[in-house]
Amino acid sequence: MIRYKKYQVTGENSPLNGLWYARPVIEETFDIERLDQTIVLKVIITVATAIGGSFRVRCLQIAMRTITLLIIHCSATPQGVGLSFEDCRRDHIRHRGFSDIGYHFYVTRDGEIHRGRPPEKVGAHCLNHNRHSIGICYEGGLDADSQPSDTRTLEQKASLLALLRELKRIFPHALIVGHHDLNPMKPCPCFNAEREYRGL
Repeated sequence: MIRYKKYQVTGENSPLNGLWYARPVIEETFDIERLDQTIVLKVIITVATAIGGSFRVRCLQIAMRTITLLIIHCSATPQGVGLSFEDCRRDHIRHRGFSDIGYHFYVTRDGEIHRGRPPEKVGAHCLNHNRHSIGICYEGGLDADSQPSDTRTLEQKASLLALLRELKRIFPHALIVGHHDLNPMKPCPCFNAEREYRGL
């Protein structure tokens, strides 16, 4: 009989906080404290199948994508107009035909960090760069006249910094860039993200 233990990722500021995963007692396959962009991250499920009186053991692994970019976006929402996480998600599903919100994280004006798509899922936020990136969007990006502007609140700036520090811990080789750096036709995220976060 295969025995396994249930583990939970802890860490109040971790985007993976609260995640449960199963690990066989007899198999040490990874150390959760040494996660990086190439480590199998999420779940190990051990399946024992009775065949001819013996057991065949298979390991089903959900692997983390290789992440090379952390891409910052804005929601292009004017000052004085709100776009909550759920509003953004509904817009992406209803009007863009997505299965979920395109971003992995969404930071509202009060600084709350909302989880969108799981990090191991490919996002839908930057053409030709979705497969190897994580998309982070902040609510705002336009002034009251709907012109591009850095409208981040102090709470948003603090939350973005904390989130990016944690993601850089998990993906130390990933570059932090703005949407504009990959598509110069777009002003998003309406500030120089690459320069601001270069030292992380």
